[in-house]
Amino acid sequence: MDNRKVTVKCPVCDNDFELDINGIQVGDIIECPVCGATLEVLSLDPIKLEAVVRGK
Repeated sequence: MDNRKVTVKCPVCDNDFELDINGIQVGDIIECPVCGATLEVLSLDPIKLEAVVRGK
């Protein structure tokens, strides 16, 4: 199986982490392994992540 990993930056803690992009789609929810923030995939090329804001 093809493992395609890219380095991305968490928009919350500003740390870099590796993301396996196999099967990732726009709208997917992932978690930052450094700070635990919930992130939404907004774009794949280039990869853009945004913090998910829960209800107030």
